[in-house]
Amino acid sequence: MAPIVVWRRLAEIVGEYVSKGSQLYVEGKLETTSWEDRQSGGKKYRTEVVADDLVLLGSREKGNGAQAASSGKAENAKPAAPGVGAPGITDDELPF
Repeated sequence: MAPIVVWRRLAEIVGEYVSKGSQLYVEGKLETTSWEDRQSGGKKYRTEVVADDLVLLGSREKGNGAQAASSGKAENAKPAAPGVGAPGITDDELPF
């Protein structure tokens, strides 16, 4: 999985409410950067997801309620994808 990059208010929300293992729906763009490794001389690549919006999924008991988070504007929040985070759905059943 590619690292997720967040900025500004969205970064504050992630810092406060997201921990390892939290379920998220992330919407954004992929950015790939490359550089030359000093030790091996080979070309290295890194792909990151630069988040525009995200939705915290999961149960509120775990401290990760289904709350929308965006750049601070509730009208930009996206609803959770159907079936994502629903009981009985496993990672093997997801198309990605």
